[in-house]
Amino acid sequence: MTRAELLGTFEEVLGSRLRAKSEFRDETTIVIAREDIRHVSKQCRDELSFDYLLDISSVDNFGEDPRF
Repeated sequence: MTRAELLGTFEEVLGSRLRAKSEFRDETTIVIAREDIRHVSKQCRDELSFDYLLDISSVDNFGEDPRF
């Protein structure tokens, strides 16, 4: 499966849980709500056969609500 095919499938599986997607230097970043982490992780494992979680990160939006 090519990168483009995987990203297309990923978008299909996540549907409306995918809040935003950006690409920079051949790295794709997706944004989901924190309450969707468990569901999205299970979907990645069960639907896309992912078996290794590399990174979960957050952003501190200081001065904004919600902050994190």
